[in-house]
Amino acid sequence: MHEISPKDVMMLRNKTGLPMMECKKALEEAGGNQEKAEELLRKKMKGKMDARTERVAGEGRIGIAINTKAGTAAIVELRAETDFTAKSEKFQAAVRRIAELALEAHAGDVPATPQITAIVDDLRITTGENCSYARGHKVLGESGTTAYGQYIHHDGKTGVLIQAEGSISDETLRQICMHVAAAVPRPVAVTAKDIPGDLVEKERKFRIEQAMESGKPKEIAEKMVEGGLKKFYSEIALLEQPFVMDPSKTVGQIVGDKARIVAFFRCRSARRRADPLRRARPRGVLRRWTPVPRYLHSPASSWGVAPRPVRAARARPASASAVSTGTVAPAARSPAPVGAACAGQDQLPELPRQRTRAASGPAGRGGCA
Repeated sequence: MHEISPKDVMMLRNKTGLPMMECKKALEEAGGNQEKAEELLRKKMKGKMDARTERVAGEGRIGIAINTKAGTAAIVELRAETDFTAKSEKFQAAVRRIAELALEAHAGDVPATPQITAIVDDLRITTGENCSYARGHKVLGESGTTAYGQYIHHDGKTGVLIQAEGSISDETLRQICMHVAAAVPRPVAVTAKDIPGDLVEKERKFRIEQAMESGKPKEIAEKMVEGGLKKFYSEIALLEQPFVMDPSKTVGQIVGDKARIVAFFRCRSARRRADPLRRARPRGVLRRWTPVPRYLHSPASSWGVAPRPVRAARARPASASAVSTGTVAPAARSPAPVGAACAGQDQLPELPRQRTRAASGPAGRGGCA
C-alpha cells in the first residue's frame, strides 16, 4: 500500500477545497495518484450535490463581458445558496469566466454549454452549495459603430447592459445604465413604439373603464384615454423618462441627436424566497409586552390586554388597644375603588391601600391625585 504523506493530502485539498479526510481516502484509493484521486473526488461529490438540487439558490451575482473589437457583449447570472459564497473571490471569478464564455455563443439567449457546466460543477463541489447557471444573453452589433455601456451595482446583484450606436461617450452610457438600474417605474422599452401591444391595450382598457365609471360616455372616454396614455408612455419608455441625475431633462435629451439606444438589458439576481410556513410578525406589534400599570388593565382599555386578577383585600386583626378602646385599625377599613374620583373612568376592581414611607394619604397609590 502506498504511503500517503500529509504534503500530498494538503496538495489535493488545495486543488479541490474538500476536507482533509476525504482527500486522504481518495489518495489511498487511487494509490497516491493525484489526478486519479481528484477525479474520484469529483465523481463522488457530484453525486452528493445532484441530490441537493432542491435547495433554493436565492443569492447570486451578475457578470458582464464586452468585446469592443468584435462588437459583442454578454450578460449572465450565476446563483448560489448563501451570500457568503456569492461574495467569495472564487465565485466572482467563475462569474467573469462564464461571461467571457458567453461571448463565444450565438446571439440571443445563451444555454449552459459543457464548459459552463464544468465551472458550475466545480463550484458546487468546492462550496458544498447548490450553485447553478441561471441565464445569459449575448448581444451582437457591428464592429466599429456599436458602443456598449455597462453597470453592476456594488452588491453585484443588479446589472445593466446597453447597446448604442453613434457618437456617445462611455461615461454617458454608464450614467444611463445607472438610470435603468434605479428608475421607478422600471423601463420596459427604449421608445413608446417598442412597448408591447398587449401591455398598451391592457392599460387603454383599464383607463376607458375608469372613465366610464365616472359617468363619461364611451366616445368621450376614449378621447380622454389617448391623453392619459402619453403619460403612461413617459413612465415606462426609457427615452421619455426623466433622467434620475437631472430630472429637468429626459433620457432622450441626454443621448442627443448624434446617437441612439438600440437595446438595454437589466438583470436582477434572484432573491431568497421566504418560507411559506413562517408567519411574519405584523408591523407595529411589539416582540414583548410593555409593562403597563395595573390601573390601566381594564376591559375598556385600548391596550387590548385582558385585566389581571386582583387579590381581595385581607383585613388585619385588630390590636389589643383597639379592642379595649373600641376603635378600628385603619387597615381594616373598607378600601375605596382606585380611580373612582376620576371623571369618565370605568369602575375598576378594588385594591387595598398600602402605606408607604414616601407618601401617605389618598394619593399614595396610582389613583388620581
